[in-house]
Amino acid sequence: MLVSQGNYVAVEGDIMDEDNITEQAGYIPAKIQVERLIIAGKRLDEYKKEMYDFSPEDKVGDPEVIKVRDPNYDLADGFKDNEDVQGRLREQEKNKVDFDKEKEKKASEEKAQAAEKAKKEALAKDKKTE
Repeated sequence: MLVSQGNYVAVEGDIMDEDNITEQAGYIPAKIQVERLIIAGKRLDEYKKEMYDFSPEDKVGDPEVIKVRDPNYDLADGFKDNEDVQGRLREQEKNKVDFDKEKEKKASEEKAQAAEKAKKEALAKDKKTE
């Protein structure tokens, strides 16, 4: 049957209780809603604390931590500080590469010395057997 404006037939369904004005399906009591809001607020506080550069245990007055948050902080000083940090990082990387190269060189020298020693021992063994 085609339902339109002219031949509308009411669908039989559940009749709500006339005394109850709230729908019971999905109803959450106010106490539970308040408890959930309190928990959500605590989670929000924890999230906000994680977003800072320092933990709550750090002293807030430490100038290294909040130097850039000072309203009188000059952007030119910030650029200079950034360049200094980048330079130190490049220097550390260079030192690491130099250390790795030195370590490889030392390992290859030790390997060569071990091979030379083994060769000498083999020659000495051959001379004794003759």
